[in-house]
Amino acid sequence: MIRNVEFRSNSNTFLDKLKVDIERIKSSDNMLVFADKTTNIYEIDRDTYNKLLHDNITKSYQKANIAVKKKIDNETKAFEKRLDLDKKMEQFADRQAFITLKDHKDNFKNKLPCRLINPAKSEIGIVAKRYLETINNSLADSSHLNQWRDTSTVINWFKNLENKSNARFIKFDIVDFYPSISEGLLDNAINYA
Repeated sequence: MIRNVEFRSNSNTFLDKLKVDIERIKSSDNMLVFADKTTNIYEIDRDTYNKLLHDNITKSYQKANIAVKKKIDNETKAFEKRLDLDKKMEQFADRQAFITLKDHKDNFKNKLPCRLINPAKSEIGIVAKRYLETINNSLADSSHLNQWRDTSTVINWFKNLENKSNARFIKFDIVDFYPSISEGLLDNAINYA
């Protein structure tokens, strides 16, 4: 029976193309950059990537010396200790920022709009977010203003609206939301609350 076994070569076009693509990626000097809201991946030369990264960082942030970073780290540690969270929170990690490409934006091919991702954030932001949510919830309750946090609450509100034909929606895109919040603006908002 073993003598009757014959082997033949079998090829799969998809696997062959995949193998060629993997070899091309490995031998390329270019960067692969993910899209922001799609599954696309784009190939960009290193100089263009570094320029886009630099431009997006310096658009909203300014360079600080190591003493400023140490001061922020020490303030964060003191805040964590005061809240008795110092043993529960991870150490701040220095990680490189990166960009994703907003390929869903108009004029994408000519402008290359990006989203800056900063993975080197401390966990104290989670604590601050919870404090601000508590303040925000009490403010929304006492002022009786609509404040939507997700699509379903907007849809439920809209279903209960009377005279929908007289209503209008305004669509707007907030650009650079977090970098535009200054310390003074945050203080004013908290004092108002």
